Amino acid sequence: MPPTLIDTSVLARLLERDSPKGRAARCLLEEPRFESAELSLCSQALTEFWVVATRPRESNGYGLAPADADACITDFLDSFGFLPDPPDLFDRWRNLVVSYGVRGKVAHDARFVALIQAYGARRVLTFNARDFQRYDGIEVIVPQ
Repeated sequence: MPPTLIDTSVLARLLERDSPKGRAARCLLEEPRFESAELSLCSQALTEFWVVATRPRESNGYGLAPADADACITDFLDSFGFLPDPPDLFDRWRNLVVSYGVRGKVAHDARFVALIQAYGARRVLTFNARDFQRYDGIEVIVPQ
């Protein structure tokens, strides 16, 4: 079965143990339909997680110390698969941003889509459905 990618927005919400989105993220990752699927992470999601996890609370982050953010990443890597960046990731990304006329910071999402396509994946778990809707062949699953 092709992997299902976990977006940064889901990883970050796992830090919110008592929030509705935190509970929704945990419930989604525990759903039986994902037991046989390979839930996977990528370097981009983990890098983006680090940014939001260590950013100060007053700047819309979680204010974690680097050691605590690293412990979270270790837990994620112990719990989910990891897809390394393929050698042609840049070329795939470039093709997407040109083909779809991508502008600005949403180019980060195109890189995520390029990785999804490189691994033959179709699904992404995210709270940011809008970020992926423009791309053909991507099934967006939002935690409820």
